[in-house]
Amino acid sequence: GTATMASSLPSAMVAPARGTSRSFAVAALLSALLLQAYTGSAAAYHGTRSLRLALPVNSNLATIAQWQRRTSGSLLIRSCATAAGTAQDAATASTARRQPSAVRVACLDVDGTMISPSHTISERMVATAMAVMDSGVTLCACTGRARRGALGVLGPLGKRLDAEGAPGVYLQGLQVFGRGGRLLYEQTLAPKLVKTVSSFACERGISIVAYSGDDIICETTDEWTDVFLQYNEATPESRGSWREIAHKFKVHKMILLAPPSTIAEIRRALVDVLHGEATITQAISTMLEVLPLGASKGAGVEILLRELGFEPSQALAIGDAENDIEMLSLVGTSVAMGNAPPNVKEVAAHVTATNSEDGAAQALERFCF
Repeated sequence: GTATMASSLPSAMVAPARGTSRSFAVAALLSALLLQAYTGSAAAYHGTRSLRLALPVNSNLATIAQWQRRTSGSLLIRSCATAAGTAQDAATASTARRQPSAVRVACLDVDGTMISPSHTISERMVATAMAVMDSGVTLCACTGRARRGALGVLGPLGKRLDAEGAPGVYLQGLQVFGRGGRLLYEQTLAPKLVKTVSSFACERGISIVAYSGDDIICETTDEWTDVFLQYNEATPESRGSWREIAHKFKVHKMILLAPPSTIAEIRRALVDVLHGEATITQAISTMLEVLPLGASKGAGVEILLRELGFEPSQALAIGDAENDIEMLSLVGTSVAMGNAPPNVKEVAAHVTATNSEDGAAQALERFCF
């Protein structure tokens, strides 16, 4: 279960340099072996200007950042890149982990983070979030939910965010709203993909819905589509056949609904069917989400921060699931919930209490005051 991280590195780091001394190559190899000893990686070596790391198949910038934290920051990787003799190498390595600064904007997931397992928000969470806003820190909901559903489930906090036109990232980054509630960005699935995904689900007897802005639409409703009612989301509505939906509505994302074991089984098959033309993610074990290619909360947060005039180093992010990984990897202060799975906790610099213990409120109290 490893893959070579070479394609994501600059060509200067992948292609060996001419005329490099053997002594330099040996010294660089020893440096990389130290990296191996610290991280417990399967293999790592650095020869002349080439750097190859054996990482898990889902390796990304966040994985590298975690390795750096295990080796007292990014000093070792930076020194290897600098020794290779190119400023581009050093810059690439240094961006793997952003140094935090004073928090000026807080990006919070909703389900599993701000709200409890019973899908309600506590008085402490509301009071703490409002105090953060009163202190001058910009607070943004960053969620897989649609905007209306997210603000609705946040109770008094949602009403204030709505009244003040607060910025936020919704539908896994497919809609980004700036100050005043102005839509800054949105991305939708092509009709061809809508038909491909719906056919895949229907052939296997899997229930499926689509988000079209604040609305949840489908071909037919059933006990699985009714699950959204317990999340205080919009009521799923039948809007015709999937072929009709594909051409009549803007479809931001699609969600396949099934038991966790079934979701795990069909995920790889769906990846094969999509041929790299869409992004797949999960926030809940019974839901498999299909997004436009390259979409993520992290991408949405990056757009939002740029619009608001904040650097990622000035941002705090709190989340609990796979779909939060890119967001947590982007910011200067990243916090995983205590109820998050191990792969999310590994990405974050900090871990707080669970959502049943107001872990998000505790994190805001620690980093925003």
